[in-house]
Amino acid sequence: MSRLLKIVIIFFAIGFASCITDGESYSDSWSIADGSKLPEFQVKTSNGSVFSSSDISDNVAVIVFFNTDCIDCRKELPEMQKAYEQTYTSIVWIAIGREQDKDKAAHFWEDNKLTIPYAPQSDRKIYNLFASKGIPRVYIVDNQRIAAQYAPDQLQGADALIRKLKEFIR
Repeated sequence: MSRLLKIVIIFFAIGFASCITDGESYSDSWSIADGSKLPEFQVKTSNGSVFSSSDISDNVAVIVFFNTDCIDCRKELPEMQKAYEQTYTSIVWIAIGREQDKDKAAHFWEDNKLTIPYAPQSDRKIYNLFASKGIPRVYIVDNQRIAAQYAPDQLQGADALIRKLKEFIR
């Protein structure tokens, strides 16, 4: 393999791996604004059950969009797990894979001992209800099904996410 071809392959691999903003501004890519009603959706979770946006009624919820090929997601999901472990009894959680291979997701969950319920999606159908580009994405939904959006840099680490969640539980 020529040296030039190797350089081109490495360049594309790095480009595809960076995913926080898909190379564009995060701020203009939200499909639902803060204070918007949660869109209706259903996903099949990894354990075969169906999760619906109506399952969130009267609860606070966290919806995380991810892809395990995304370096930023691989870093943030273990932080989400820490927050999940401290809040899962009082908050509904779902992680939804954007263009996510279900076997890769299962291996990542197992390798990282994640227990957050997840739903790998082979397309962007559900994701596009929320945003047009960029992962990971976190949405906190109040008990009236009103969404608030957060980019990963707004919730740095599990402690920051837990503090934000406590504001919604009050």
